[in-house]
Amino acid sequence: MIVIVHGLGGSHESPYCQRAAAAATAASASVLRLNLRGADRRGDDYYHGGLTDDIRATIESKLVSGYEKVHLLGYSLGGHVSLRYSTEALPTNLRNLCAICAPLDLSLSVDAIDRPAVAIYRRHLLEGLREIYQEVAARRQVPLSVGAARQIDSIRQWDDEIVAPHHGFRDANDYYEQVSVGPHLDKIRIPTLLIVAKHDPMIPVETVTPSLAGDLPQIDVRQLDRGGHAGFPSRIDIGRKAALGMASQAVDWLLDDTNQSPAVPPPS
Repeated sequence: MIVIVHGLGGSHESPYCQRAAAAATAASASVLRLNLRGADRRGDDYYHGGLTDDIRATIESKLVSGYEKVHLLGYSLGGHVSLRYSTEALPTNLRNLCAICAPLDLSLSVDAIDRPAVAIYRRHLLEGLREIYQEVAARRQVPLSVGAARQIDSIRQWDDEIVAPHHGFRDANDYYEQVSVGPHLDKIRIPTLLIVAKHDPMIPVETVTPSLAGDLPQIDVRQLDRGGHAGFPSRIDIGRKAALGMASQAVDWLLDDTNQSPAVPPPS
């Protein structure tokens, strides 16, 4: 079973999730595309970058827990949440993880996303977040009116005024400091493939490399010269014998027995 987790403002219907699901199906693997809370635009709550409860509930559910082997594939912020989950105590059937274009230091990543040069990408993210927020606001009390939320034009302001107060953080900086996975990567005990695009406009490589400076034997880092943010050329190759393309290559890595943990020891 491959569990696929979408990025910020996305959902199970995001094109990269659909491509990954198609690749998993082509490889005869069962697949589940997970919506983090609120992402289906029908929920009464919304997620944040360190909220691992949704992944844990999914993997421990009756639907998934019966599988002998479970693999986790996360994109962008979904990759960050997946990495964060993998630093915790894990069920023994979770065999490995692939995170594609995932931020490791949320503060550095948000600074990059909030640059004027990538405003078109940021507007797309914020529009997805506003859709989620509007639906939640129709069902429960929220920190800010929908109208005021629609005036927010940076991710840091969104996190400061929408995410932090709702989830019990003092502010955006406190949120980033508490949940960023970078300082905790050494706690990961399952084989992990981390795909980094050198020219990613939203998660630039310089925001990722400081977190990878230590001894991280479980993490296989691939820095690719081609590709943007969660989007890669159709013939991208990371060295797998499977069909070319990021989805097929990542799925092949996940399903390879040599990249899987036979059992997951608890974090030290």
